[in-house]
Amino acid sequence: MVVPPAHRRSSLIRPTEKGVAAIGEVLRREHAMLRETGGGLTDAEVTACLRVLGELLMALDNVDDD
Repeated sequence: MVVPPAHRRSSLIRPTEKGVAAIGEVLRREHAMLRETGGGLTDAEVTACLRVLGELLMALDNVDDD
């Protein structure tokens, strides 16, 4: 599979420790909110859902508009 340029990771840019912590906090809060609104979804279920949705978005990036 060819990775679109927008999805390639730069080897020159890395998140700082503060950035990693901020992303972790966002994910924690997102998981907590989804558990409240998602009928008792577990962290593993939410994580799997986010992974699947991410894969779908990448697949849609490769769809021709023609």
